[in-house]
Amino acid sequence: MGYVKGFVGAVATVTMIMAIVAVVTPKNAAGRAAMLCGSILLMTVLVSPMKELDPALFSEYDRKIESEIETKAEMMRQKGERLKESIIEENLRTYIFKRAEQFGIRCDAQPEYFNGEVCSVTVKLENEKDVEKVSQILVEECGIAKENQTFEVSE
Repeated sequence: MGYVKGFVGAVATVTMIMAIVAVVTPKNAAGRAAMLCGSILLMTVLVSPMKELDPALFSEYDRKIESEIETKAEMMRQKGERLKESIIEENLRTYIFKRAEQFGIRCDAQPEYFNGEVCSVTVKLENEKDVEKVSQILVEECGIAKENQTFEVSE
């Protein structure tokens, strides 16, 4: 607290001296030179606390902020990946549904996306006879191997 009082006192003192000099000196080159010297002195007083600052304090704060930014960036990247996966799953689900519908097959597909690829698809069908055609669509058009296909038939 004493440091702050000293700083405020120094600023007040220099400002008072500048005001007195402005009143006493004539309005010519000598007066302007005196005001310039007073302004430089005031600037020196205002900037003097900067030499007392500890740079380590700022570097610790910078590290903390940088760490928070990296954490948030990673969270946003993960959210983006999950969003992308859900969009791909929904688009694939819609494609399978519409493609099967072209053959008169009613189905509901649930693709699962993992590590950048569709790893499995569970398809719910109404008829056992439609399994082969939907499986063919999944293999030929979607690139999903037969071992990654699961069918549930409800009769």
